[in-house]
Amino acid sequence: MIFLSSFFYFSVFLLPFTSCDVKMIKIFGKVTETTEPQAFDAVKDCIDECFEDSECLLAFFNSACFHYYVSDQSITVVETDRSEGSYVAFKTELPDATCPASYKDIKYSVTSDSGDIYSWKKTDAGWSYSQCREGWERFQKTEQVVWCVKVMVEQVTQQVAKDKCIEQGAVLAESGTFEECEWKQDTVATGDNMKNRQKRQALCVDSCLPLTQETEGQYGLTPSTNFYISYSTENGCMMAVITCVGGGATSFEYSIVSKKHVYIEYDSKELNVFKVQLSCYEYGWAAFTYTENAVQNNMISCDVDFQIPTTSTIATTTEASPSTSTESTSTPREPSCYHCYYKL
Repeated sequence: MIFLSSFFYFSVFLLPFTSCDVKMIKIFGKVTETTEPQAFDAVKDCIDECFEDSECLLAFFNSACFHYYVSDQSITVVETDRSEGSYVAFKTELPDATCPASYKDIKYSVTSDSGDIYSWKKTDAGWSYSQCREGWERFQKTEQVVWCVKVMVEQVTQQVAKDKCIEQGAVLAESGTFEECEWKQDTVATGDNMKNRQKRQALCVDSCLPLTQETEGQYGLTPSTNFYISYSTENGCMMAVITCVGGGATSFEYSIVSKKHVYIEYDSKELNVFKVQLSCYEYGWAAFTYTENAVQNNMISCDVDFQIPTTSTIATTTEASPSTSTESTSTPREPSCYHCYYKL
């Protein structure tokens, strides 16, 4: 069906094998960004192929065929008139298989199999589409709101974290412990919805068995003799501060049930001083969400290329000075990670 309106028109293509509400909407228009042309000489073939490709958002035809995809960081569509002979076709969903009176009434968007909603924004001259910058993960926070998120795993103050987010054109969302950081990275990478996080969080308790050092080295390295664990309990929450010191290649990690290794830190400097804080949850050490994330057998690996004597370590850096006290402490704890975000 073709609708004429002044110099503009749009058509709704009911393509073969389509679901009842996904359509291609064709109007006079052009795309300002160039891309590699497709091997189709006819407008319909150009549009049909985009429709069949689950990653294709838009087809553009002006004697050659061009396709644009959900992964493209920026797409700008400008309306044209009939005289230019160029067309764009948006892939979009129409509620209840309706046929709107005007293409200007349509909110162009399509939902992926994973639940991500890819939407266009109306501009004065046409429409625009944007994707997260390189290094940022797309996160569908709500049906209408999309965040671009970057999880930063480093121990800094709240103010430093806030400033670093601002430097990247984003805002600080929140911070957390090491195990929370691991969970956040998995959450963002898998597209899980953060608004459901509270339902899955475990309680921090004081009933975990002590952690011990793994006695067998890995990767041709040997267990460090400069390894310390100190414990404290605050408001019923047991915490372990673990220090791993070594020279040359130094690997600081532990194994869990659901995946082979969790790498806390790795470096190969002449002197490496690693420190992490783990919390005791009802499922086990570092099991922030479920049992499979618990430290397996309560064993931590600290493997090194060569040993650093305890005396020289303490003299070199105050930060590495170990403590074996099990008394409670109220020393402020800096977050081990934070994440920045900006809205698309």
